[in-house]
Amino acid sequence: MADAGLGRGRTRNLRDALLTLAFLTPLALFGGMKLYPAINGMWVAPRDHFIIVSATAFVSGATAAAFLISIKSLSNTRSVFLGLGFVALALIFMSHGLATPNVVFAFEDGYLDVVRVSAGLSLGVCALLIALSVLPWDRLHDETLARGRVAAIAGIVVVSGYVGFSLWQPRAVGMLPINETTQPLLGATVVTLLLFSAYRYWQSWRLTDLPAQFAMVGSLLLLAQAQVSMVYGTIWRADWWLYHVLLLGAFASLGVGWALEARRAKSLVVFARALSLQEALSSLRNPAPEALVRLERAMEERDSYTRFHMSRTALFATGIARELGCDAVTLAIVEGAARIHDIGKITVPDSVLLKPGALTKQEFETVKGHTARGAHIALSTGSLAHLAPIVRGHHERYGGGGYPDGLKGDGIPMAARIVAVADTFDALTSTRSYRAARPTSEALRELWRAGGTQLDPRCVEAFLRWFEREGRDEIEPDESTVVSILMAA
Repeated sequence: MADAGLGRGRTRNLRDALLTLAFLTPLALFGGMKLYPAINGMWVAPRDHFIIVSATAFVSGATAAAFLISIKSLSNTRSVFLGLGFVALALIFMSHGLATPNVVFAFEDGYLDVVRVSAGLSLGVCALLIALSVLPWDRLHDETLARGRVAAIAGIVVVSGYVGFSLWQPRAVGMLPINETTQPLLGATVVTLLLFSAYRYWQSWRLTDLPAQFAMVGSLLLLAQAQVSMVYGTIWRADWWLYHVLLLGAFASLGVGWALEARRAKSLVVFARALSLQEALSSLRNPAPEALVRLERAMEERDSYTRFHMSRTALFATGIARELGCDAVTLAIVEGAARIHDIGKITVPDSVLLKPGALTKQEFETVKGHTARGAHIALSTGSLAHLAPIVRGHHERYGGGGYPDGLKGDGIPMAARIVAVADTFDALTSTRSYRAARPTSEALRELWRAGGTQLDPRCVEAFLRWFEREGRDEIEPDESTVVSILMAA
């Protein structure tokens, strides 16, 4: 377990080093071109410019389209803003390429204005929409979110109108306040937005290790560098061409990262869910029940069973702990751990977690990974770190042979043994995508049979005593019921 954690830590440190390199290398290259004019050569090639810009716009648009198709729903505000950000860049940058003098249109001064303005506008709109994708939208009301999505889609319509208008009336574009005077300020704003977004995605990647998020961080760092080269480079010189290469590289690397995630998860929607999880964790100051409700919402976005399963498990586990005579500190630990015990499933693909049939061996191994991932997430959140051993150990078997560490008997934390009983009972009595709920009486008998092999017999007996006394054979608590019961107890 320690060796595995050390290995993951080294891998993350290596990837952090790669991200730092991705940020510093283009900056050093650009600085070298400015300091040594001899290497900052002139290359006037309108047709090559058109080809590079067209390729960049195509890759950006294709990446965004694949993302929006993959998430299958526009109900996630983060996903909408992220996808539309890249769509906007593709559309506006397309006008930048089409206006290249003497390629599609005859040379006119107005088209040079379109080239200049569209370059800065494309990154500016993209940076703004991506920054909106990392804001704490979970704190807003559903009605506000709906308006935000409508506004974003309307913005894309406006952007499309800009493309047509800029090619129809190129001289009018020169009247927009994007010029040598305003570009440094606008450029600094864009760089700030991109770096802020990169930091937020980096935080989320550190929790989940998703390749798509790692690629997103690298892409945003390259886009920030491209903005610097765009503003301060000299047209047709190497330092100006650099930003075109950086843009193409940013979207190519992002496409590869997203393709790897899509292959793994058959969808990219978890990409945005992980941001919701990170936002909920960053605002968590204590593991009290009402504070954990928002954290559970990040899970509900993909699987309502997982969310309410954790709530019910917390209710059952607290009952077992009281029946065993646990002190107040242990009760709080059991309750908090039960509420987040499946948090690691945030990285399990929907195609696996919600599969209606039996899992393959490989798919089952993927599901098993949620215990270690959940423990990592808890350890990465100061107020939840003490719950990590329980989250990690709730699928260990009392008689041995469980996962992820093969612990048995008293080697499994008591709180994890308690959560295991509560988890098993609720799983048996809940309808899943692959089977119907089992009757309460049958589930109770199954618990009794599992005592001593899968489950701690003392915890099983405590649950049965508590369950009989409380008469909870028809429990189906909603969120408010569970919170009120736990707070009042």
